[in-house]
Amino acid sequence: MTSAESTAFHSLVMELGNYVVKTAPWQATCHSGR
Repeated sequence: MTSAESTAFHSLVMELGNYVVKTAPWQATCHSGR
């Protein structure tokens, strides 16, 4: 992999990670304000 490809892949992984964290069901249960 070239440096540019590695950077793009890393950015994609970060985006996916943020999406999962924001939409995961366990996030909702943790922050439901119990």
